[in-house]
Amino acid sequence: MNEQKKRKEQKKTIPMGHKIKDLFTIVLAVVLYSIGISLFFGPSGLTSGGISGLALVLDRLNFLPFGKGVIILIFNLPILIFGVWRFGVKFLSKTICAVAASSLLMELIDGALFSLIPNYAISALPAAIGGGVLVGASIGLVMRGGGTFGGTDIIIKALRQKYKHMQTGTFYLILDGVIVTLGTVCAAFEQGSFDLARFDIELLIYSILGIFISSYFSNFVLYGSDGARMIYIITTKEEEISRRITLELHSGVTYLQGTGAYTGNERHIIMCAMRKQQAPKAREIVLEEDPAAFMIVTGASQVLGKGYKSLDSEDL
Repeated sequence: MNEQKKRKEQKKTIPMGHKIKDLFTIVLAVVLYSIGISLFFGPSGLTSGGISGLALVLDRLNFLPFGKGVIILIFNLPILIFGVWRFGVKFLSKTICAVAASSLLMELIDGALFSLIPNYAISALPAAIGGGVLVGASIGLVMRGGGTFGGTDIIIKALRQKYKHMQTGTFYLILDGVIVTLGTVCAAFEQGSFDLARFDIELLIYSILGIFISSYFSNFVLYGSDGARMIYIITTKEEEISRRITLELHSGVTYLQGTGAYTGNERHIIMCAMRKQQAPKAREIVLEEDPAAFMIVTGASQVLGKGYKSLDSEDL
């Protein structure tokens, strides 16, 4: 009980430097996100995922008196209300700021851009690459800052709580796939009638490419520096190797008890998690101490605890 109180008190006293860093991160994310949607996905005819994708679809149908920034804000309002009810206003305060700021900035960019360059356009391939990089990086940054861009992020978070056996990426794939397909189909509508000749399969392909690029870069920004390796070492020099890994790499070491199936001999198996940049040094240590050792190196998709992502951190 006392331990839980201590953890709550630690969460309440967030250093000012961290708050400023989070604010700067969210501001940068808002700028990149708005540029990616307004200057890349929008003018190219591509459809991004999430609420911004729906806003692009409606904006191109050109029957609403306002732009995609306002559409995004309108779509997000009921979702944000649901999010406040479900997760609390404190959790969503940064999300609300990010949604409002990005919607406003998109409107400003659209107004300034198309008044200066009325016929501005960009081809599909560079739009998919550039927009995917910018939007993906911005999503990763806003999450690092403790917020989201609302919309499907909040919906998926709620779904994840109910369907914990399904991965987050699966939900994104389903929702974004539906939105991108809808956007491509809507592009074939003109004056209320559907023209199959206007259905552009290339736009669909490049939109999907943009989503995959966005997904890659959001994961890279979120987890790239946290990539880890799980290492298992079977050796007769477990004490020497463990001591060097602890002192030189500052990585914790755990002994597992193992028994050889053929020999029946019992021995300690070294298990440790470390950042991927440290794995070559660990291999060098093992080679120097016991060239006959057996070493298994695997990728760890997520490591939680001291020195890594907090164990009680929220998963989106």
